[in-house]
Order: sequence, then C-alpha cells, then structure tokens
Amino acid sequence: MKFVSFYLFLFTFSFSLFAGEEGGWHSSGGELFKDAHNPWFVKNTNTIKYCFEHDQSSFSANRATVELEISKAFNYWQKEFEKSSVSNAVGTFNLGSQRIEQVSCGVETDIVFKFGYGTLTKKEIVHLVKPEKYIGVTIRKEYDPESLKGQGIIYISSDKGVHRYENPDGNLISFAWKNSKLLLFALIHELGHVYGIPHSGNGVMSQIFLDQLLNKYLVESFLKLPLESFLQPNTSISSCNLERKIKTFVFNLSPNENCIRIDVKKNGDYNLFAVNDKKETRLIGFLKGIYPELWDVNSRPASILQITKKQMVFTPKQTGFRNFMYGPVSLDQGYRGTLMINNSLPRAVYLKVRSNSFAIYGEYKKKTQPLFIMQSPLSILLLKEPIL
Repeated sequence: MKFVSFYLFLFTFSFSLFAGEEGGWHSSGGELFKDAHNPWFVKNTNTIKYCFEHDQSSFSANRATVELEISKAFNYWQKEFEKSSVSNAVGTFNLGSQRIEQVSCGVETDIVFKFGYGTLTKKEIVHLVKPEKYIGVTIRKEYDPESLKGQGIIYISSDKGVHRYENPDGNLISFAWKNSKLLLFALIHELGHVYGIPHSGNGVMSQIFLDQLLNKYLVESFLKLPLESFLQPNTSISSCNLERKIKTFVFNLSPNENCIRIDVKKNGDYNLFAVNDKKETRLIGFLKGIYPELWDVNSRPASILQITKKQMVFTPKQTGFRNFMYGPVSLDQGYRGTLMINNSLPRAVYLKVRSNSFAIYGEYKKKTQPLFIMQSPLSILLLKEPIL
C-alpha cells in the first residue's frame, strides 16, 4: 500500500517550515524523521522513469537545454555512486544502479521534472503555499514502505514573469536559467535529495547552495567552477598552489613546471607528474605504502535508509537485523605513506583525503607542513561572504 507524504526537501530565502517569517518557536535536533529522508529508489527498482514539463513563458532555458541538463545531472550522480559502492556489506546498500528512461508523463512516472510556475498543479501550488519562495524544491508525493520506492516531482522555479523566484534584496541574478551550467548545478542539488542526500557540508548539497549559486556577486565564479566530486575524490587530482621552495627542493620541479598532477593507481598507490607551462607532463615520483590511520576517520554515509518490518527488499541478514541501513560513504580519511621523488630519499608523509580535497603533509626544514594541497574551489566559494 502506498502512502501520500508530500515530503519537502526545500531551499528558500530565509524561509523555514518550522518558523514563520515574523519569528516564533523553532526547534532543531532529535527529530524522528522515520523514512522522510529515504532515497526513492533502491536495488529492487531496475529503471527510473522520468519526464519533464516546461513552461516556456516563464523559464529562460529551452526544452532542448532542459532535456540535456537532466541527463547530465543523472549521469553525475551515477558516476558518484559508482565510485563509492559499499560492496554489499551487511547493513549497507548501494545507489544509482538503475537504468534511466525518459517517458511520457503519466501515473507510472517516477520523477516529474517541472520547469516554471505554469507546470504546477493547483494542489502543488497550495502545498508550496508560495512557489516563488523557492529556487528549487524536491517533493516526494508517494512512498511505499514495502517496496521502498518513492514518486514525486522536482520543481525549478520560473526565472521570468510574475511568478519568478523572489529577489527581495536584489542580490540574485535575473534570467538565471539562460545559463545551462547554473541549471545543471540546481538539478544536481535537487536530484541529490531524490537519492536520499539531505543538506550537508559546504559543497553542492550545502543548505545555502542554491542561494549562493544565483548570487550576483558570486555567479561568475560559479560559472568557472568545474563539477567536483561529492562522495569520493576523482582519480586525477591537480594543484598549482605550490610554495616555491617546496616545489624546487621537495618535488624537484624545473622553473617552467608549476603544477603537480596526482593519479590514483588501481592498487591504491599514486603516480605524481610535473606539469609545465605547455601542459606537458613528466613522471616525477610516487606515493606508496598507503595505509589508513584508524584514529583519523571521519567518513560518513551520504544517505541513510530507514526501514520497517513491512519492507520486502532486504533480508534480515542483509540489514543486520537493524531498522536502518547505510548508503554510499562520503570519504574523509587520513593515511600514512611514503613519498618517493626521483633522485631523492624516501620521505614519510601524511595524506588527508576528502571527497573534494587532497593534502600531503611532510617534514621540510625540520617542520611538518603541507607539501601539496588541492582545495575545493566550490567549498571555498561557499564559505566566503559576497563582496559588495
């Protein structure tokens, strides 16, 4: 049996479901979410069927652009989940294994993407109260606790016309969806909620992400940002933020080599390459003997599945006889290893690896200091106050 839940993953401007705009009671922490944050699809769903509706009069991006960016957003999350599979360990589940199929909108459609105010039904407008308060919102309308499957909509607000997203302080850009990259960022954020990922961290799933995305003082920076990883680091990492003496005396780079690229090998070791001004590469060494430091583990599941005895998908052995299961993990781990640079003695180092950042610490001039840092441009941007 299915239950209508109309659960909201929302993003608003200073708007909360728990407190009115004029102030009032507010509580936080310790809530019984039950299945409210569950992903809509787990292993028993083979195909995710989606469609989209488009209000051309109130939405700057055309239908072809919308269709393409939806596909890119699904592809982003599937690649992320592929990198962070939990290998069917007891009490864990994987995400993103489904085939994605675009269909005509109907009762069997799993996700309806709605672009612009004119696509909303009267019931959806009543539920949202004032759709203009949202840049994007994900609404789960139905959820079956037996099959652990949900259905609902992703709504991206109008950017023109009388029902465009609110901009009371004038800090948001107009006609945002003319730029397909901004639309892609918004879709990735909302689709993350479909996969059970709540607002978290300071990256693409940050609570302030959509507000900052359209901020007129930050938007140019967003347009230059690459799509970065949310769960596991990419297999190739680069940085040109190298201190001059370390570049010369630790990594033995030549004057025209200002960047280092680090590639992950299948056995868990790393190859290090110097990159010169012409983008030419040269193998300069390795990171070997990598092993995790057990006291420095801050990795956490990006998605949690709350289950009841009604569910028919996982066996008690698979759940570990618990009423919840952990999904793909967002990596935050420390490692010890050995840095081996050509024509230099091996150097003991410490690695700090997160999904969107990578650092190597080692001794130089009798002090432990960072030798290599790749920071997340997106995280740095979201932590900054806009310059007015």
